[in-house]
Amino acid sequence: MNDAKKIKPTPQLLLGIAALILGVILLLENLDIFRFSVPFAYWPVALILFGVYKFAQARQLPGYFLGFTFASIGILLLMDNFRIINFDLGHLWPLLLIFGGGAIVWQALAREENVHPTEARNTVSALAFMSGIERTCNSMDFDGGELSAVMGGCELDLRRAAMKNPRATLNTFAFWGGIEIKVPETWVVESRGIPFLGGFSDTTQAPPGPPEGTLVVRGLAIMGAVEIRN
Repeated sequence: MNDAKKIKPTPQLLLGIAALILGVILLLENLDIFRFSVPFAYWPVALILFGVYKFAQARQLPGYFLGFTFASIGILLLMDNFRIINFDLGHLWPLLLIFGGGAIVWQALAREENVHPTEARNTVSALAFMSGIERTCNSMDFDGGELSAVMGGCELDLRRAAMKNPRATLNTFAFWGGIEIKVPETWVVESRGIPFLGGFSDTTQAPPGPPEGTLVVRGLAIMGAVEIRN
């Protein structure tokens, strides 16, 4: 019987891998064991790893699109650093229109689907791109989801939701934006996010009795903030 523990890609794991790779490169350079012409040319690897992680954890279109975008930009920057192609990040400004238009279309289609909902959604997915989004989930079988805020704000109210399973995972990503999550007083929160020039705060109170579920909040806040409260 194979009892090997399955390794899951998490922000902490990918950040650690990126730091290890960069550390090895710089150490070999300092010890003159191997000469790299531009050691810091490898920094886009962090974008690629994050994009792959975001794509792997995604459940709906916004998450896939974010992951693909970050990985693609990382690959292009890496190829430019090694003079394989001539690439300028300024050339990607049309991505703002593509990203914004895609978000608007996706949100419009999502609203169209919810005009006559037959049952409560068990997962949530929201992308706030240079805008603000407020969502409420009243599902009695909440099973997690993903929230992304890019130069915008996202608010999720789960205070009337409940879990049938003991745990649910909510993946978050805030880039120059903010995410606010309100949870029931009967839930326990495990905050596993990483802030980078930003904040990841959990101000929830301990349940007054036996917890009715555990919400695991993962993600990354880059020059942004994720706040969890009752």
